[in-house]
Amino acid sequence: MKKLPVIVAIFFAFLCVSCSGEYDYAAYRQTVDLPFLFSDVTSVEFFAYMQKNGDVFSYEGMHSGMVNKKTTSDPKNFEPVFRRIESMPCKFLQKLETDERDGSCNRRVFSMRVYLASGKTVELSHIEFGIKRGLLESRELNYAYRNMADIISCFNDVQEVSVALSFSDANVPKLITVQ
Repeated sequence: MKKLPVIVAIFFAFLCVSCSGEYDYAAYRQTVDLPFLFSDVTSVEFFAYMQKNGDVFSYEGMHSGMVNKKTTSDPKNFEPVFRRIESMPCKFLQKLETDERDGSCNRRVFSMRVYLASGKTVELSHIEFGIKRGLLESRELNYAYRNMADIISCFNDVQEVSVALSFSDANVPKLITVQ
């Protein structure tokens, strides 16, 4: 019985340390405003692949140099993806930490090229660094947001046939680094 208060104290100490965590979750109060209306979208190309130690693999991580691609013009396929992006908790970044661009880790990438009725094209990329931890960036919009959302699962939700292409033939949106 004398050990019970010590065990409880140790439990609460571990709880406090684990809750302090690596991230300030209260800072993730922003959301992304996409620069287009869903009704202006004519089609979307979705790309999913994995980077392992700087090399590219298919989304499932099985085929070297391959990218999975889906193309759709059906709003039922792309609107849920955009709604998830707009509703995810995130934090605007002025500058990326150096470890977020370290190519030695395994990263899943979910990119999309959005074609608008005006003829404009917007490219967005989500780089996943862990479970519900990633970076959403856009070259055209010149921004990056750190987020806590599972965006890459949206690739599976798009009800189109996935085509495997070589990385060089896929014309994947380029990833950027915010300085």
